[in-house]
Amino acid sequence: MRKLLARIGIWLIELYLSDTKREALNETQTVGLLSQLWENPAFRNYVSDRNQKIIYTMVGLPGAKPEPRDHFFELRGQRLEILELGVKAKICFERRIKDKSGLSTVKKV
Repeated sequence: MRKLLARIGIWLIELYLSDTKREALNETQTVGLLSQLWENPAFRNYVSDRNQKIIYTMVGLPGAKPEPRDHFFELRGQRLEILELGVKAKICFERRIKDKSGLSTVKKV
């Protein structure tokens, strides 16, 4: 009986969440958010530290058993995602600075 009530509760929550509309950020909001992230030193440290930890995990310790191939590709994907986020944030920050100074060359994200 408990399992049945739990399943019904989970089903109702999923039904409610699937019907709620989620608003996406527009272009200017996205640029503003990413540029504010890049201004924060904690974000830049996080990107750098996360990248280093992923590299350390991918390489492994000397004499240790190598990681399975699937785990290696998962880490590789995580590294690409964190580096891409950092690059996009930096480009948005530079775009906002150039817009303030009036320069005409702007990179697309």
